[in-house]
Amino acid sequence: RVAVCAIDIMDRYLSYERVTNLSEAYCVCLACTLIVAKLIQDELEEITDYLYIADGKITADELKLMEMKVSEKLGYVFI
Repeated sequence: RVAVCAIDIMDRYLSYERVTNLSEAYCVCLACTLIVAKLIQDELEEITDYLYIADGKITADELKLMEMKVSEKLGYVFI
């Protein structure tokens, strides 16, 4: 369920923004997954779990920034 929702969010985000390289694509994908996890899961994984998946291609700061960018673009507000 998380993957399907993440793909939906990623598709909507990519209809507004262009991804120019592979590391940015990783970042968008993982940011969308993190957003979905916040919306539907009771317990969140650590951000380091997401960075492990990225295999060093992005940093924690890049992931957090992309999460904010995607959330703002699509109108998601987290308290």
